Amino acid sequence: MGLAHNIADLRVTAGLTQQELADRVGVSRSAVAQWETDRGSPQSKRLPKLAETLNTNLQTLFQE
Repeated sequence: MGLAHNIADLRVTAGLTQQELADRVGVSRSAVAQWETDRGSPQSKRLPKLAETLNTNLQTLFQE
């Protein structure tokens, strides 16, 4: 599991496409794709908005 899996899972649970999540967090769709495939990580300044958009908290976002 981990961050990449949690982002993907929470995004799908929230009913968002990668593009919709990207728009709400202020990044590109390809950035979200990289996060979800563990080829990149969100910048720390994006984490609060990411957690809020996915209806979760930072602890759950990083939970293994």
